[in-house]
Amino acid sequence: MRKQVFVNEDKRTTVVVLNNEANGILVRGKSICHETDTFNAELGLEIANTRAWIKYYEALGKICEEDIDAMTDIMACWMEEAMKTALANLPVSENRV
Repeated sequence: MRKQVFVNEDKRTTVVVLNNEANGILVRGKSICHETDTFNAELGLEIANTRAWIKYYEALGKICEEDIDAMTDIMACWMEEAMKTALANLPVSENRV
């Protein structure tokens, strides 16, 4: 995980970029100081950081949901194959209806 912070006092903005190459997640959070407010880089960093982490965990949640869906499909296929195997290996009885 790599975190980068960019502060531009002239434009009164702060940007936090989170990059997790292992999961393919790249997000950014941005704060912009209103023209009538006093620019505070520390407060801007807190806001931008929070926004970036919210986006990060939303993206991570989507990845987890996709993984869960894929695993559910795989397990359904395994269960179907296990049932077929079990039924194929049942002993045949003459009294069976």
